[in-house]
Order: sequence, then structure tokens, then C-alpha cells
Amino acid sequence: MVVAEEAHERGREGVTEVKRWLEAETAGDVDIDQTVRELEIPLGWNLSFGDDARDLPNDTVAWISKAIGILITTFALLLGAPFWFDLLGKVAHLRSTGAKPLKSSMT
Repeated sequence: MVVAEEAHERGREGVTEVKRWLEAETAGDVDIDQTVRELEIPLGWNLSFGDDARDLPNDTVAWISKAIGILITTFALLLGAPFWFDLLGKVAHLRSTGAKPLKSSMT
């Protein structure tokens, strides 16, 4: 019971913190750009050479690999959502194929 009460209190504190943040944001006290940078989400490219996926490639093979990745991503996006939704539906439908289980006599 103590664990449930502790979890409930933590949840309440989290909601309070979110409310404070939203109030500060609407008042203009929060810099959204700075907040997003603090999240340290690895998006975009760094304009320096290195081994990180976000850095510019060091050599020819890395440049070719980056170009192929961008082309594959572009092609996947060009197919559009209906294609991917249908494909996902077909993959999910595969789970229902095969022999049906025998009905239990216990019912």
C-alpha cells in the first residue's frame, strides 16, 4: 500500500510541474528553443566531421553510405502513408493465418 501511495504522490508532483511549466510558457517566461536544446534529442546534422551519425562523413564510403540512406528514406516517404498502412495491415494479417485452434470442450 505504501508503494501505491508513493507512486500516486509522484504522479501528483509531475502533474504540478507540468502545470507550472505550461503557465510559465503561456506567460512567456520559458524559451522553447532552449528547452528543446536541453532535451538533447539527436536531430539534424552537425557541421563538423566525425564518427557520429549526425556529423558530416569523413571519407568517400561514408558519403556514399549517407547518400544511399537519404535516397532510401526519400523513396520510402514517396510511397506515402496508404502504402505503409496497407503493408502493415498485410503483415498483421499474417498472424491470423494458419490452422484454427481446436475449440475447448470446457465451455
